[in-house]
Parts: sequence; structure tokens; C-alpha cells
Amino acid sequence: VLEEALVGTDPEGPLCELLFFFLTAIFQALDEEQEEVAKDQAEDLWEALDDDSDPTQSALTAVASLAAAWPQLHQGSGLKQLDLDSCTLSEILRLYILASGADCNHSNAKFRYQKQGGFTVMDDPCVELRVSDPALLKRLSCTPVYDLSPGQ
Repeated sequence: VLEEALVGTDPEGPLCELLFFFLTAIFQALDEEQEEVAKDQAEDLWEALDDDSDPTQSALTAVASLAAAWPQLHQGSGLKQLDLDSCTLSEILRLYILASGADCNHSNAKFRYQKQGGFTVMDDPCVELRVSDPALLKRLSCTPVYDLSPGQ
């Protein structure tokens, strides 16, 4: 099944199911993190992180915030609320990758620093992917995820 997911191009195949599973799990984990951040904000645990921010991280977060706002502006809902199916999967995946790092506001950054071992925007695999392979996102904007081959 895993081999079929990696080499197959069927929009209803195992790759689609794997991506559905992972995106759903990611969105659920982000929701849970937001709940924890809200709880910790009430307890005022934010003194451990300085306000000095890296300009690169700030720029990546700003660009991601613009991408995260796109579904809200044009679809009337956040990325997590868009209908996830085999036809929308590639675009939702692309938007998720583009928007990764957008939720690293001051509160989340401190939460991640204190509670998740110093996790920063640059530790996000999607942010790293955006920086290291911007051509992939360009291809994903016009090519379904099912048609991307590992060598492309």
C-alpha cells in the first residue's frame, strides 16, 4: 500500500488517504495547541522569551500570515474549515505549506519555546521546505500532488 501511495497517481488512492489522515491530524494538533496556549496565557507564563526576534523568522511569519489569510478572505473560512477531498487536497496542502509558521505569534512562540523544547519558526518542516525548495510550491500550484514524481 505504501509503495502504491508513493508511485501511484490515482486521486482516490492511498496517497490521498495518507494525506487526508496527516492533514486532519495536523489541524487537530494545531487546535489543541491553541487551547493550551489560551490556558497558559491565563496563567501568565510568558517571561522566559525575549521580544528580540530574528528578521528572517519575522519575514517568514509575515509571508505565512498572508497565505493563511487567503482562505478567510476568498472562501469565508479558515484553512481548517475548507472541504478536504481528492479534488481540493493539492490546493489545501499547498496553502498549508505556505501558511506554516503564520500561527507563530508572540504567545505561540513563547508557548513553543517553553513547552516544546525551544521550537521556533525555523524548526517547522514546512517552513524549511518553503525555504529550501520554493519550486515545489510553484509546481504544486498547477500540478496535482498525485502527479508530482520524486525526481521533479
